[in-house]
Amino acid sequence: MDIPLRTRLQVGFLGVALVGAALTAAGVWLLGGQWHGVGEGHLPLGVVLLSTVPTLIMGLVLAGVLANRLTRRIRLVTGAAEQLEQGNLEARVPQPAHADQDELRRLQVIFNEMAAALQERDDELRQSHQQLAETTEQLQQWNADYLSTLAFITHELKNQIASAKLNLLAVRDGYVGELNPDQHETLDDVVHTVHRTEDMLRNYLNLSRIEKGELQVRTRPVRIGNEVVAPVLRELKGRFHERNMHVETDLSPDLVTLGDPTLLQTVYENLLTNAAKYGRDGGTVKLWGRPVNGMLEMHVWNEGPGVAPEQLGELFGKFCRLAPPGEEARGTGLGLFIDREIVRRHGGEIHAESQYGEWIDFVFTLPRPDEILAPPPAAF
Repeated sequence: MDIPLRTRLQVGFLGVALVGAALTAAGVWLLGGQWHGVGEGHLPLGVVLLSTVPTLIMGLVLAGVLANRLTRRIRLVTGAAEQLEQGNLEARVPQPAHADQDELRRLQVIFNEMAAALQERDDELRQSHQQLAETTEQLQQWNADYLSTLAFITHELKNQIASAKLNLLAVRDGYVGELNPDQHETLDDVVHTVHRTEDMLRNYLNLSRIEKGELQVRTRPVRIGNEVVAPVLRELKGRFHERNMHVETDLSPDLVTLGDPTLLQTVYENLLTNAAKYGRDGGTVKLWGRPVNGMLEMHVWNEGPGVAPEQLGELFGKFCRLAPPGEEARGTGLGLFIDREIVRRHGGEIHAESQYGEWIDFVFTLPRPDEILAPPPAAF
């Protein structure tokens, strides 16, 4: 029969009380007649003590036995719980013979079932983790193979495209004979396609270097205007000329950073290529910089459709391609992602500000070491 533990304890202590009462009554009855000189209701203290002491002793013994049984079973559960806490999922409580007799026995059974479920779940998680680790390792190997192949192909194509571009420009510009307007226009379209292909190959090559951890920043003092921006503008001069865009620069000689000039050229090349691609025909492109809080704050601004406020946060995501309304997205969507990686590896940050439909401004920071900007010591 399923009797709750509380009920069993109550019955036990009630039995002790009844036995005690019976012993007291018997003691009083047996000993009461021996005290003739004592009035009714005035038994000596010795009689009372003699009749109650056995009751107290029996109650204490029974309480001790019950308390010992309770604490022993509770210690078993708490000890097993401590082992579970320490990571021993095989910890169990000895299975009681009759699990339905009281709450403590049911607690032991429930604890063992819980521990078994935890161990089973842990085994499943360990197996899943192992499978995930194996899958991750395989994917990493596939990714490494893909990046190596991508780097090889883009590097080889880059050289071939550069050679083809030189010959194409020579033909388009009339160095090998005059062209009629239709021929010139057709070659212009081909040149634009070559430019986009160059941009794509350059970005894929840089992505491969970033993902493989091979993008090394070789720093030295760099004058941004002369060593970074000027070579890029010479390279992109034809693109701006084709769209009648005007480039204004305000880069003083003291804008010096400790950086990798080749990688910084990549940053400006991507930003200025975007300006030439998405800027307004006949619009203006402005480049300037200034010292701010120990850093250089550089700007690449251009007139154009800009970007909606809700899209500004998406610009620097990998493979993100945003296009003005009514236009098809072009490019790989990697240029700004690569720029962010390069700027961050120089210790700076980059973000975009825009007035939708009017302009966009790319703002990035670069380190401005004091030792570079400090004036030379006076000669004696």
